[in-house]
Amino acid sequence: MVVALVAACASSGPAPHVTGPVAPPNPARNTAARDDAADRTRFECAVVVQHAQNFDPGTSLAGGSIIGALIGGAAGGALGALFGLAGDIPGQAAATGAVVLGGAGIVAGGLIKLAADTSAYERGIAACLAARAAQPAVSTATAPGLVEYRLRVLSVRHQAFTSFLSTAELAEGASGPGLPRLAAVADAGRLEHGAVLLDRHVSEVAGPGARAFGATPVTARVKLGGARRDYWDEARWVGTPGERTVWVVTARTRQPQEVRRVGLSDAAGLTHHSPLPQPLFGPAPEAAVAVGLSYLLHAQDRGAVGAWADRALDRSRGIGAIVAVNDDTVFADRVYLVINHAASAATYEAVLAWSQRGDERELPRER
Repeated sequence: MVVALVAACASSGPAPHVTGPVAPPNPARNTAARDDAADRTRFECAVVVQHAQNFDPGTSLAGGSIIGALIGGAAGGALGALFGLAGDIPGQAAATGAVVLGGAGIVAGGLIKLAADTSAYERGIAACLAARAAQPAVSTATAPGLVEYRLRVLSVRHQAFTSFLSTAELAEGASGPGLPRLAAVADAGRLEHGAVLLDRHVSEVAGPGARAFGATPVTARVKLGGARRDYWDEARWVGTPGERTVWVVTARTRQPQEVRRVGLSDAAGLTHHSPLPQPLFGPAPEAAVAVGLSYLLHAQDRGAVGAWADRALDRSRGIGAIVAVNDDTVFADRVYLVINHAASAATYEAVLAWSQRGDERELPRER
C-alpha cells in the first residue's frame, strides 16, 4: 500500500521533456556500431543452437542438481546402512550417508550436467559456424529508417558487484573504472561461475504489456548467457529511432531474490545506481527506481504504467531500470529495462547485483 502511494504521488508531476532520440550510450563499447561480421555470425549461430537444443545454463544446473541429489542420496543411504551394520546403527548411518552424499550430489550433478550440455552447445556452434562459412555472405542491411539495437544484461551476486567499486563509486549516479572493469572481466570470461547467476534471463515484454508501457512491441533474437565464459545475455532487434522498448529479467529460482544495485550504460560509460522508491514529495526522474510488483502489474493491466514510467524514469538516458519488488518475499524481484532508441545503432548494457532478501544492507565501507 505504501509503495503504491509512493508511486501514485510520483506520477503527479510533469513528465520530463526530451527532444528527439537520445545519444547512443557508452560509445567505446557500442558493438552495434562496429557491426563485426564474425561476431554477428557467431551470435546467430548461438541463437539457432540454443533454440535447437533447448539449452539454458540455469536449467541444466538445476536439472543436474536434482539428478545428483537423487543418486547421491541413494548411494549415501546404501553405503551408510552397510557400514552402520558394524555399529548396529544402520538407520542412523543410512540417514547420515544420504545427507552427506546427497549434498555432494547436488553440487556435482549440477556441474556435470552443465558441462555436458555446454559441450554439446559448443559443438553445435562449431558445426553452425563451419556450415555458414561454406555459404555465400548474406547482406545485413536494414530497411530505410530502421536501426539495429542491442541489449546486454549481466546478473551477478552483490558481493562480486561491489568488489569492483571504490567507496566513491558507491555513490548514486557515480562512474569510474570499477564497473567498466567488471564488464571487461565478464567479456574476457574471467568471472567465477559462483559470482554469475545463471538462472535469470532477459526477454522482450510482449504485445499488450509493451503497449501499456507506451512502448513498441518487438521480436528480438536473444542469446542466453552462462555457457563457459560467455556470461552476458544479449538481445538484438531492429527498431525506429525515438521509440521505446521494454524488457524484463526474471529468475527461475527463489534465490538470490533482491536487486540491490544496478549498473546502467549512458553516453559516458557505466554508472552505478541504487533502485529506491521515489519520495512522496518533490519526486525527480531517476535512472533506476523500485516499486511493488503488484502495483506495477495492476498499472500495466490498466494501461497506466507508461505514464508512471514517463515521470519516474529519466528519459534523457538511453536505458532506465524499474525493479519490481516481489510482494511474496520468498520469490525473486523482476527487473524491467526501459530503452529509448538512439538515433543510430546502439548497444545498451545493464549489470544487476542480486542478494538474499533481508541481507545486511550496509557494507562496512558504506557506513
